[in-house]
Amino acid sequence: MHPWFNLNSQKQIKEAKSTFLKERKIPPIYQGIHKYIVCANKLQYTEEPDYAFFAYLLRELAPDRQMVRLAKRVTYLTLSVLSTKIYDEALKEAAIGRNWQPIGTS
Repeated sequence: MHPWFNLNSQKQIKEAKSTFLKERKIPPIYQGIHKYIVCANKLQYTEEPDYAFFAYLLRELAPDRQMVRLAKRVTYLTLSVLSTKIYDEALKEAAIGRNWQPIGTS
């Protein structure tokens, strides 16, 4: 989330962004985007951007790829376990009053 996430009016958002650009003590979570915005904001209208540098800054914003893969795997496994548990609970509820249990349950 960015610092102006919960603001509604354009005036509030503009003021928050202006303040953000002037900040000297930036929380670590916003340091990368702060640097990107400050560098972009310093460009003159006719100045050619250093696209390689901006691409580098954007890559630095992205989390480590191994961590992303790990997070995806953990999410997949968690959802698999939860969906199996929900399915089992639904079978048990369906079995109530019928004197039968799903196969493999005791």
